Amino acid sequence: MLTSGGAPRFVIDAFGMKVPGRNVVFALDLSDYMTGSVQAQTRFRALKTQLRAAVSGLSVNARFNLLLFRGLREVEMLGRTSLPANQENKSVALAWLRDIGEPAENEAETRNMHYTESDLLDRPPEGVVGPWYALADAMNFDPGVVFVLTGDCSSLRPGDFSPVDRRSLNLGSANRSAEWEAWRNQTTTLRLTAVKWLRASKKENELLPIDAKAIETLALQRLGLSLPPEPAGSADSSWPWKQVYDKFQAGLRASGESQLPITHFIVTLPEGGRWPADLTEAAREFARANQGGLTFRGGSGI
Repeated sequence: MLTSGGAPRFVIDAFGMKVPGRNVVFALDLSDYMTGSVQAQTRFRALKTQLRAAVSGLSVNARFNLLLFRGLREVEMLGRTSLPANQENKSVALAWLRDIGEPAENEAETRNMHYTESDLLDRPPEGVVGPWYALADAMNFDPGVVFVLTGDCSSLRPGDFSPVDRRSLNLGSANRSAEWEAWRNQTTTLRLTAVKWLRASKKENELLPIDAKAIETLALQRLGLSLPPEPAGSADSSWPWKQVYDKFQAGLRASGESQLPITHFIVTLPEGGRWPADLTEAAREFARANQGGLTFRGGSGI
């Protein structure tokens, strides 16, 4: 806490920045691209070290919450509401951060120990995914400051997820050939079952591929199975990030949000990694409009 002209001025000291505010949410991405390789784990652990330092350094007068998000629309939260930054709550947060994203972490156990998306008062609109989903969730806690800590989310492809997962997203999809649609319908159950088996049977410290095609191929190889040849016409489209952002903004308007938090996006990327222009422009626009910023670490940014 600083003073200016005799009045207290609260500051969040995090990630090399001193941001005015008293109530902060840290939203940490735990999707596969954050931890799925040795290099990714190195970057993730460095990010966790800085996050732990930020939590440890919170003033006793501050309030905070820790939000973890994975995949499309999964989230875990330390508290149902923002928590006083007392030693007890900070110790619980630091213990959680110590284990998350590590090879020995039990994701199902983690979710059972903390609050999840079902505990949110206002869930983001359909079609809001990735960092926008995390930011919309964070706003449930009326923060003055939000740090969204994410990575190569643009590497996610709609095809990485089952049709059931995608059905509720209400997002446009690329045109695909009738032959490829028939092949997908014929092989979906086998491919999803093989991947599920591989994830359940992997060794304790084994790192699986991040790419959906690669993990499917590995699962089928280990099971000694093969698929019919994949026909042409399987467009490998990315998420329509402009559309995702528009849905996020529409959700803000519908909820009547007027006081938006100072928002900082911190993006760790692999060597040569790059966010698409529409995602970068939207994040930069939103951050600047709310006194925050967009910071790339590693990769080539944009």
